[in-house]
Amino acid sequence: MIKTLMQKLENIDKNFTSKDYEYEKYDCELANLSKAIKTNNLYMIIDTWKEIYHKPYFELYHPIYNNIKTRAVLNLTIASRPGFHLNYFFHR
Repeated sequence: MIKTLMQKLENIDKNFTSKDYEYEKYDCELANLSKAIKTNNLYMIIDTWKEIYHKPYFELYHPIYNNIKTRAVLNLTIASRPGFHLNYFFHR
């Protein structure tokens, strides 16, 4: 399963589509960051990241299912996409 995902990520533009995150619908760290970025609110960006980094683990609420807390367990860089990082988050 992981091997198949990694192969698909090598041609990410061909194998996946993306769309804008509708941050207005959600209440979580990623929604707050998205809103702050869209409105150029630097103080909100800094405050949100301070809150995230203050925790003992890198945990975020799921960007769509805000009642689920996720924890980062793996960070990968895709060789064919310089600057593209993929973080794996899991929940219980």
